[in-house]
Amino acid sequence: MKKSYGNPNIAEREDALVSIFGPMRHVWHEKSEENPHIDIYCFPPGHAGRDFFTLVTGGMSNRVMNVPPELPPDYPRRIELVFYCAEPRTEYAEFVNRLAHYPFDENTWFGIGHTMETASISLLGCSEISALLFIPSPIRPDKSLPDILHIDGDPVTLMWVVPITKAECALVRKNGCCGAILDLFSQQGRPYVFIPSKRLLL
Repeated sequence: MKKSYGNPNIAEREDALVSIFGPMRHVWHEKSEENPHIDIYCFPPGHAGRDFFTLVTGGMSNRVMNVPPELPPDYPRRIELVFYCAEPRTEYAEFVNRLAHYPFDENTWFGIGHTMETASISLLGCSEISALLFIPSPIRPDKSLPDILHIDGDPVTLMWVVPITKAECALVRKNGCCGAILDLFSQQGRPYVFIPSKRLLL
């Protein structure tokens, strides 16, 4: 029997994640009494041709973020964070967990194209990284989560945590959207997978 550590909707969420990412390798369980309670799931390479590790939060979607009411009704209000990496370091799990609590601790939200600077970036161990970009996952199977997981009638979206450089952050903020940076990533071969030793483009 699975131990939920106070995490509701766990069975439905885990079933949906496994259907996309395959069997779990590991779960970093949050032991403290937080609301929401957020675990970090680790999925290894191998499923459906994936050649990288995937870290996904489990629990953010138990609460609705404080999304401005003027945004469209279908705008993501319940999310889980996803982080693609070459190896599943405990520091990365801690980093993603801290991020996941931020919108609830600060009564705010992670929106499409939002950027963020945070001291937690130091956990990534890459001095060139200075900010984060949040966008729905561009990987086709991962984009399907809102179709298969709903909580209290709301679809759950996977929001991709993208580590970016200072110049890349400036490009996103200058253009007011993430289209320009994604075009640049595509043109110059910027990987989706975070690898600290990989030369960054900007």
